[in-house]
Amino acid sequence: MIRLDDLVQLLRSRGESRYGEDVTLLQHSLQAATHAEDASAGDSLVVAALFHDLGHALEEEERLTGLPALQLGHDVQGERLLEGLFGPEVSRPVGLHVLAKRYRCATEPEYRDALSAESTRSLEVQGGPLPPAEWATFEGDPYFERALLLRTFDDAAKEPGATPRPLEHFLELAARLIDAR
Repeated sequence: MIRLDDLVQLLRSRGESRYGEDVTLLQHSLQAATHAEDASAGDSLVVAALFHDLGHALEEEERLTGLPALQLGHDVQGERLLEGLFGPEVSRPVGLHVLAKRYRCATEPEYRDALSAESTRSLEVQGGPLPPAEWATFEGDPYFERALLLRTFDDAAKEPGATPRPLEHFLELAARLIDAR
């Protein structure tokens, strides 16, 4: 089973890579977690915000090593990576954060207009706005609201030069969640 140290190593080793935004993966992750904590979103959503894009690090690992990763989106890869360690309170919003973007693009036209250039580009790769026939299934997921919140923190976490809380701050929180399981 994966350990917190493994997640940290992956985030640190691949965290300085850029994936289309004006911040690195690590900067983005720390900003998202800081936004979640500032919003009093709860410990599990703060940790979900910290690790929500860790699937991108797996994609980077595949590119660098040539070893095949799972042919899943970064959201599903992240959910699978986090599930055994943290449970669904952390992993499920991670697994739904791309669906949350697609849903918001379909239901809130102004949301789509406010996406970053990279989020707009990736939206098309991810299937575009969620079709109305799929809304009820997404809305019925017990983690629907938490996924929408995570999406908000994700979207806000793309500020070059921001000074989020340090990784160590959030790792203490993550360790406490693991110990509480």
